Order: sequence, then C-alpha cells, then structure tokens
Amino acid sequence: MAAFDDMLRDLGRRFPATTPGRFLIMRGWARIGTFILSGRDQGADLELIHIDPAHRKRGVGSHVLQAICAAADARHVDLELLVMPQDPEMAFRLVSLYRRHRFIQIESDLMRRFCAPMGVIGPLPCPANEDRAPRRIDLGT
Repeated sequence: MAAFDDMLRDLGRRFPATTPGRFLIMRGWARIGTFILSGRDQGADLELIHIDPAHRKRGVGSHVLQAICAAADARHVDLELLVMPQDPEMAFRLVSLYRRHRFIQIESDLMRRFCAPMGVIGPLPCPANEDRAPRRIDLGT
C-alpha cells in the first residue's frame, strides 16, 4: 500500500484532492470532473472518472487518464476498472479510450492495466489488442 499512497501524493501535486483518493479535475476555477482511486493488495482500482458533459470529446479524459497511468507506472502500481455505462455507444468509446492507455479487457466489463516495466517511458503497445478493432460490449441493457 505504500506505493499506492505515494501514487496518491504524486497525483495530488497535479489535481486537488478533497479526501484521500478523491480528486477534482479543474479548468481554471471551474470543476469539470472528478476521479476516485482506491488501493488494493497488488494495485489500485480506478473507481470513477467523470468528465462534465460540456467538456467531453476535448481530450480532458485522455489527459487525466495519462496522468493517472504515469503516476501508477512511476510507483509500479497496476490499475483496474469496471466499464459500466448504460449507453452502449458510451461503453464503446470508453473501452477504446482505455485500450489506448494499455488497459486490456479481462471480462466483459473488467479492464486491467499492468504497470510498465522498469525503464520504459511512454505507452506500450498491447499485443492482445493490436490485431483487433475495438468491439462493442454487451451490457445487457
């Protein structure tokens, strides 16, 4: 858990924290989103990443996710998240975003990102996803 705590401190330098693990995404003085991380034995769960609808499709989510992944890699912390939107089109966009940041699909709604090996800088290709186009996830809705 020490690596996770260090990761939270790293992120706290870039994003205001309301409580440990809960961060605000700001543009100037306006809050445009939030994300929540929680620690677990061998990594961290990205419990929530929310961007205000007026600020979506502008690269904000990708920028925030890049910062989270960089902090996780620096502290050798694996990340895990659930993709559970009600809208299948939103699920498709989110899965595509997460795959661009090296998350791999473990189950229909569970994705995991393993920390980068020592000495590697920047995104690594994910061999499990290179040959496939993103697929829609059946959310049973």
